[in-house]
Amino acid sequence: MLSNSLTEPLSCFLLHQGTLNVRINVLFLLDSLCETSLYVGLPDAPYVDYVTRDLAKIVELVVPESREGVLNLLSAKQVSLKRESEEGGERS
Repeated sequence: MLSNSLTEPLSCFLLHQGTLNVRINVLFLLDSLCETSLYVGLPDAPYVDYVTRDLAKIVELVVPESREGVLNLLSAKQVSLKRESEEGGERS
């Protein structure tokens, strides 16, 4: 079941269960899922819109405001920049 807000189930998992490594892997999974869905042109892929809409919140969960968060910062920026460039190109 897919929630209207992608961050509700993700925030619960990422904040309470996920290590920093798990958090960045979830971000990479979401990125890959969205990229493949856009490439294939899946019409029933609402999670792409959810990820795009909630990307800032997801990144906040993956890169916490602590010293430990720095470990995921560069990777999260790469995914975020990639998503923004795709949004400007393919999704316009």
